[in-house]
Amino acid sequence: MTVSTTTTKASASGNGSTHSFAYNFKIFANADLQVIIRSSTGAETTKTLDTHYVVTGAGSASGGNVLFKYNTGSSSDAHYSTSDYRPASGETVVIKRVLGLTQGTDYIENDTFSATDHENALDRVTMMAQQLQEIFDRTLKVSSTNSITTPEFTDNAAARASKALGFSSDGNTLAVVDSIILPTALSGAGGKMIRVNSGETAYEFQTAAQTFTNLLATEGTGMIAHAGSGAAEPRTITGTSNQITLTNGNGVSGNPVVSIPDAITFTGKTVSGGTFSGITSSSTMAAMGTANLSIASKQYVDQALAGIRTRLTVRAATTANIDLTADLQNGDSLDGLTGGSALSTGDAVLVKDQSDQSENGIYTVVSSGTASRSTEADTWDEIAGQLISIQEGTANSNDLYLCTANSGGTLNTTAITYAKIFPGSGGTVTNVATAGLATGGAITSTGTVTVSINGQSSLGASPVAADEFAIYDADATAHKKITTTQLFGSTELTATAREYTKTQNFNATTLSDGANISWDLSQNQVAVVTLAGNRTLDAPSNMVAGATYLIIVKQDGSGNRTLDTSASAYKFPGGTEPTLSTGANAVDILSFVSDGSSMFGVAQLNFS
Repeated sequence: MTVSTTTTKASASGNGSTHSFAYNFKIFANADLQVIIRSSTGAETTKTLDTHYVVTGAGSASGGNVLFKYNTGSSSDAHYSTSDYRPASGETVVIKRVLGLTQGTDYIENDTFSATDHENALDRVTMMAQQLQEIFDRTLKVSSTNSITTPEFTDNAAARASKALGFSSDGNTLAVVDSIILPTALSGAGGKMIRVNSGETAYEFQTAAQTFTNLLATEGTGMIAHAGSGAAEPRTITGTSNQITLTNGNGVSGNPVVSIPDAITFTGKTVSGGTFSGITSSSTMAAMGTANLSIASKQYVDQALAGIRTRLTVRAATTANIDLTADLQNGDSLDGLTGGSALSTGDAVLVKDQSDQSENGIYTVVSSGTASRSTEADTWDEIAGQLISIQEGTANSNDLYLCTANSGGTLNTTAITYAKIFPGSGGTVTNVATAGLATGGAITSTGTVTVSINGQSSLGASPVAADEFAIYDADATAHKKITTTQLFGSTELTATAREYTKTQNFNATTLSDGANISWDLSQNQVAVVTLAGNRTLDAPSNMVAGATYLIIVKQDGSGNRTLDTSASAYKFPGGTEPTLSTGANAVDILSFVSDGSSMFGVAQLNFS
């Protein structure tokens, strides 16, 4: 055959699935091919015949294929392997003809002169020449119109060390040189990256307040400091125990590393100004403030003042006894949450209505099987005194429940009970069944409470319509009516604010929303306001020394509303107004104690 093409290599892109790559030039043996994989970053790896690939088409004038090995499903395939060597996406496959530079045809005198053998020998010589030409094409060359007087240099290794390969001063001789003359400007007008002095014997970096000498001087020191106009000096970073440490990178591409010790001691130091944030270690802000002289978070102090140990938010709450082994699984319905709104794995649920009250508590919804107690409420100390906010549900949406169980109980043995302290969705606050109430039952705006006096649970003869309150005589045979006028005078109890020395029952009233919100304490000892915009809470009127007051602040459906409480009558810890929650429908509670002229308050935030 003739060698009619100069092609000596082929290339193609990998995609992770293609295993066969063609070459269109002749080879004499499988080993005459070199297969190289080039990564997207330019790294090259030479693959091994019969380990990573097999070759077809040796001896064919039209070439053949390189078959990369992978798990074809049949071990009888020539390119079968338990490992996958197919080129990945972004990789380039390069197939080159690489012949050994030897002559393997042996002619014996008077033997048959084979045309095929002779032609193959000539083809091989031609292919070797093509192979060398392909290498020469990738080298630096002098053009035909240029010449180099001496293309060799005789410097030994010691003479070449730390030197550059260049040209002599006449440009016609290769030489090992100590320095290279650079142009006077490399980066354009107005800001030279490298400056050459008038004698062309010295060079320096010319950037703002940095010189080449300064940069060299920083070796092993860590940083450059501005030392004045147009001047810079090296500085060393030092540190001692319990201080923040800055460690240099690898000197080439690595960034400096800042290390903070597990404990920092502020002995004899004053910390002032700024803001502390991002404390996420096991010693969290929630755990601080439990020991004398400990730093306490604002949340901890607010909760301590309010007498509330922990507040948790759960998605929903039960309304009746449930089966803990089957009723708190992914997709289950609870309190109106059904279909697309049904419970999901990981949801927190308040279980409060179990027949066995020791089973009550906060549980986490599971994908299947028996629900487990939440990690935030799986010890007795966590449960006792907990305040729980309910997010969703027909009966319990936005309700607040307080765990009334006392300290010292045993989990899964001692009864766990809850009382509703704020009805977000309306209805009964709590069920009452104590001494003085015969049967117990919900105290509502329209309900009836039966009072037992002297062991009697009825009034005997039915009171007439005009009767407003009745009690028995000592003999329990007759009743007498007492009207509201007899009890309270000519004005009913609710008409005028009154102070009491014992616990009183009262309803929260709603304040009118507006740019400025007025708060008459004689009418609204417990008030509720829903913010529909950025508002200002005016100074209250009719405050009474020793009285307590609450205002429940709600965000509307849009959220991001603010409430200005900067009026001088309101006093907060540290003299700093609380920053209220901004989420849609979020609920905050401001609690105050009055001395007659000021309102001293704390905030409980984000009950949504």
